[in-house]
Amino acid sequence: MPIKATDREDGSVFLDTQFSLRDGERFVCLLDKAIPLVIDEYAADPTTRADAHLVEAEQARIWALPEARRHAAFLALSPILASFARHTEKYPALEMVYSHGDIRFDGLDGCDDGGTARRWFDGFENARAVRERGTITTRLLVESILERARRNQGSPVEVVSIASGSARCVLDAVRQARALGIQVHARMFDLDGDALTYSRKLAAGMQLKGMIETIQGNVVRDISTKLGHVPADVVEAVGIMDYLPDPVVLRYFLPQLYDLLKDGGRLIASNIKENREQSFLHDVIGWKDMIYRTSETFANLFVRPRVGFQPKNCRAHLTPDELYCLVEAQKATRPQAVI
Repeated sequence: MPIKATDREDGSVFLDTQFSLRDGERFVCLLDKAIPLVIDEYAADPTTRADAHLVEAEQARIWALPEARRHAAFLALSPILASFARHTEKYPALEMVYSHGDIRFDGLDGCDDGGTARRWFDGFENARAVRERGTITTRLLVESILERARRNQGSPVEVVSIASGSARCVLDAVRQARALGIQVHARMFDLDGDALTYSRKLAAGMQLKGMIETIQGNVVRDISTKLGHVPADVVEAVGIMDYLPDPVVLRYFLPQLYDLLKDGGRLIASNIKENREQSFLHDVIGWKDMIYRTSETFANLFVRPRVGFQPKNCRAHLTPDELYCLVEAQKATRPQAVI
């Protein structure tokens, strides 16, 4: 539905910003530079939070311990949670979050911890937010692939996943596109060779053979050299900017992604926001420190002059719990030369 946005967070007014809401989106405000901010309500995690109070009680009990004992106390809750903590920031931890702990590593396939891990994966807000982020990412990827397929007129849609990890969202989007008869060539780019191997395993299970290519390299230094020979219709960089400081983002990362895109191509990226669980995530579970940004700070990175996206071609999305912000940014199409 088309709407005319007239206000933003600081109270100033824009009278000429119009855009259409997708089903399940709710307009929040205009950020700086008149970038629309929406909440993707359709992505709300469907799992029950009936046991969330138990998770909060366990957190409180661990916080009450001496600092030196907190991490060990978390590990002692469940061997499955201990495995999760051993794999922080890596694809196994995210696979466990996506599956509520049903996908397991470290030989724990038959482990029964009395439902403790499931309770945490369902009730811990950061875990729920990761799944909501995944739902939004998959939808935006599918829509972007469909849009580019119409423009490509039969040529395969080129998709690139940066710091791909398991690439579960990208693979699911490719699977959905294939079901609609759309040809896609997806490149998974990550420094972790084990993650790329796991992606190939997932792709084989989805019968995506021939549509997936894995490339190993540094996600900051090697983008242009290892990916730039084939321009991309869609680039996904969900999760990696949580770990990149602004100077790296502005000088190296986003400019390379902008150059990688074809005219009219679309970038989908994300960043975590400050939240009440972050201290527990880092100080107790042991997750690597992340860079927390507000929606406005994150969205503004894309429209800085050295990056190149135009505000009118950007939209910011919040997960329903407002813990993650995603930005979809479309590269402007250059006007055709008149001969």
